[in-house]
Amino acid sequence: MDKFKICPICGEKNPPSFLECDNCGTDLLGVPITEEIQASADQREPENFQGEFARICDCGHANPVTARKCEKCGEDISFVAPVPYKAETPAKWGLKSIDGAISFEIKEGSHTLGREAELSSYLYSKSYVSRNHCLINLQAGELSVENLSQTNHTFVNNNLIDSVVKLSEGDEIGLGGKNINGSRQALAAYFIVERK
Repeated sequence: MDKFKICPICGEKNPPSFLECDNCGTDLLGVPITEEIQASADQREPENFQGEFARICDCGHANPVTARKCEKCGEDISFVAPVPYKAETPAKWGLKSIDGAISFEIKEGSHTLGREAELSSYLYSKSYVSRNHCLINLQAGELSVENLSQTNHTFVNNNLIDSVVKLSEGDEIGLGGKNINGSRQALAAYFIVERK
């Protein structure tokens, strides 16, 4: 019977002496030599798996299968066999104006909202909104808001904020105004936090 090193990524049958897959270049150092009869049963992908493979470092970081050192901590992972891995898709966040006139996708990082900052075309006519009114920050999937204005306030769910406040889906942000007895000031801006 023929013996092979079956690539855990592409399934290519490689001669036992190969250190890398002839087809995709995956490191075969930790791959056992198998006989053709065993290969089909032992090297199967888990049922219902839809994703990719990765080398998981002891630090928990998922690295590409071609990596020899961990991208995060630099540890040698050349001996770590690739395993099925499905990366989680980070949640997408957005702001939608109460009046439905505008939607804003929040990308990773910091965003300054105001009449002379992001969303200026929508906020320009809102005189209760400052030029640089608030800072929206998205880091590692966590969304927060911080007031930047000295004269006009920022409200979250009708509460005045004076520090960084974590946001959740459905929260209402008021720039320069709040809901008073069921009505909102026309010269302020109001947004609902959306998670997509």
